[in-house]
Amino acid sequence: MALFSFQLCFFIAIPIFIWESTATPNPNSDFKCDVPDEWLGIGNRSRSFFPGTTWPNGIVKYELHSSLSSQDRVEAQRAFDDIQSKTCIRFQPRSPGEAAYTSIEYDPKVCGLGHLCRTGGYQYAKFGGICRNKNTMIHELGHNLCLGHEHTRRDRDDYLHFNGCNPAEIPGKDNFETRGHLYDYTSRMSYQCGVCFGGWPKMSGVNPNSNCGNSEGLSVMDADKINDLYNCQGCYAHRWRPIDALSDVDRRNMVQFGKTSTGAPLYLCRGYVGGTMTSGKYWSETGICYLPNNGVEHQLRSRAQVFTVPGGRAFQIATMNSKSTRVPVGRKANAVECYAAVADIDEDGKGKETSIGIVCADSLNRAYFPYWGKEVVRSQYSVIVC
Repeated sequence: MALFSFQLCFFIAIPIFIWESTATPNPNSDFKCDVPDEWLGIGNRSRSFFPGTTWPNGIVKYELHSSLSSQDRVEAQRAFDDIQSKTCIRFQPRSPGEAAYTSIEYDPKVCGLGHLCRTGGYQYAKFGGICRNKNTMIHELGHNLCLGHEHTRRDRDDYLHFNGCNPAEIPGKDNFETRGHLYDYTSRMSYQCGVCFGGWPKMSGVNPNSNCGNSEGLSVMDADKINDLYNCQGCYAHRWRPIDALSDVDRRNMVQFGKTSTGAPLYLCRGYVGGTMTSGKYWSETGICYLPNNGVEHQLRSRAQVFTVPGGRAFQIATMNSKSTRVPVGRKANAVECYAAVADIDEDGKGKETSIGIVCADSLNRAYFPYWGKEVVRSQYSVIVC
């Protein structure tokens, strides 16, 4: 299939679309996208979040096309449900005469195909072939919502390498604004790794055969991006800000969840350690994010984020069995969702500290905390909820 000229589309104002395959492949198969370089030739745009092209109030009008089978409709609804459960986006059936809507379609000639952002008229999110599943549709709807590809981010060379690849096989990089969001290997908007059109992870702890684009539905960080872009409120109002670029406003929006032995406030932060997006404590006096992993306390001054809540506090600390909603803050390399944990720790004569750490969905009986250079494990802890 020849590569379409997106530069031509840009200049004559034809809506941009994305064509790809997003099925979960066998790691040993020769899986390849229809058009791995579809972001090339997009012109000199500098942002992936285009003003005026998001869906007003996060409401996406849709129509289920007659080409869909009954199972296709089930998969489309599962995609809607996943996005709606993690963001403020809402999918509503199109009313007669409504001009702007996305058509959910089956197309046997493609694996995945979708327009970028809201075009203002008829547009679509398609799947076909072996890709007629929830995750493919989530990927295409992600494009409809203005999400670009993770593996073509302008900073992707900090996270991926393409050693030994033919230059023609390597996807181009875009110049889209990342809005301070960290790279996400598990993103539903990423292609698989371990092949030239997806790259190989530079970070230790990330398996190129299974840890790229492996989230079940939107990843934690995919949802964070959408909630940021659409200015979602309530339990989706939190924003993650870069630790090395905190503004005065960001600092005022930080929420204290812990304190040092001397009473200094500790805030929630997160960053990469060994392929895991783990959460820990940010101490503003040092400017460091302290993270627990593999028995050790890790310290990050960059490539980390601090949790903020613009406009007020809607979050609190509660026990694990609370009926309130746990706030997803990170994930393991295998995409298991993780939450922020809080516990009082007093060891080795260092004094009592209310520390902030992490607990993951596959081992809720063990929470991990950074404490004076080491990782401390607790079975009794609280979590941050909304």
